[in-house]
This record gives sequence, C-alpha cells and structure tokens, in this order.
Amino acid sequence: MTGTEMRELIEQINLAHPADTQPASEKQLSWIASLTEGANLTEAEACAKVDAGSFADLTGGRNGTASKLIEALRSIASSTPREASEKQLKWIKSMVEKAELSEAEACQLVEAEGYAQLQGGAGGTASKLITILRKRTRGKKKTKSSDS
Repeated sequence: MTGTEMRELIEQINLAHPADTQPASEKQLSWIASLTEGANLTEAEACAKVDAGSFADLTGGRNGTASKLIEALRSIASSTPREASEKQLKWIKSMVEKAELSEAEACQLVEAEGYAQLQGGAGGTASKLITILRKRTRGKKKTKSSDS
C-alpha cells in the first residue's frame, strides 16, 4: 500500500468514525473516576456537567465529553477540601514530638483544633503546619526518654 493510499484509507475511517463519536478511553475513564471521587461527586452528578447520563456515555478524543469533564472535575477537585493524608499526619506527629508541643498547640499554629481538622493537599493546613514545624525542628534530634 502506498503512502497516498494509506492516507486515503485513514481519511475514510476518520470520516466514518469521527473522534467525537468514539467512546472515552480506559485512561480517561480511570482519571474521571478518580477526579469524581476527589470532588465528592457521584457519577450522575459528574456526568451532568457535560450532559451525559453515565461514564459509559462519554465520548473520547480531545474534543469529546470525557476531556471536557476532566477539565471541569480538575477545577472542582482542586478547590474541594480533603482530609490530610496518613503520610502527612505521621510526619506532623513526629515533628510535633520533636518540637515538644501538644497536638492542640501544634494545630493552633494553623487555626485548627486537632489533627482531624487538618486539610490535605498542597495548599491545605496540613502542608502549612509541616512547613512551620520543619522550621521549628531543624537540627533537633528526637528526644529519647531515659529510664536509668
């Protein structure tokens, strides 16, 4: 098959099956499911943003409804507060111990009452507290209690 024949065949396929009528890819669907969960939405609530009934109804391609929904969900998920991660909490607890602070004293630094109120994400209060505690504990070694 010549290059010209291949181009013509690809053009015919694209005309018969436009990208915006193709289903969303597995990668798109996986990302959408994750973003939907991060935005605390149901599948129906997320799909309503692009006038689709379900994830199965989303279309693929750069101009498809899946891409449009990803953009909408990214915006929502980034502004939705979420809990601090286990990793963040573990790190905070370790630094609080090094800084010889109580949970309440440490959390008060970011206007939270306790660890349960800390919010995750890059701009959350957990990250802010980590930054503050890192500055306070630079060079401090974890104190060991001596029983002798």
